[in-house]
Amino acid sequence: MNTKALRQYLTADANRMIHIALPEDLLDTVEVIVMPTDPAIQAIDQEKPIQAQVIDDTGFVQCVINSPVEDCWNTLV
Repeated sequence: MNTKALRQYLTADANRMIHIALPEDLLDTVEVIVMPTDPAIQAIDQEKPIQAQVIDDTGFVQCVINSPVEDCWNTLV
């Protein structure tokens, strides 16, 4: 089963219709949930992947969090 999800912020056209192009690797049968949204929330949500990429690019997760020295914080006393 394909568990890929697609999230898009769309604006209805003049006929109050929205149009979604499905990626080729997504199944032909999908569940659609429509919720109202605020443009300010859209801007914040669209920044999240950029912030995650910055964290990944700095090597923080691989070098610091994965460090054996930092593992002491996970030890229960």
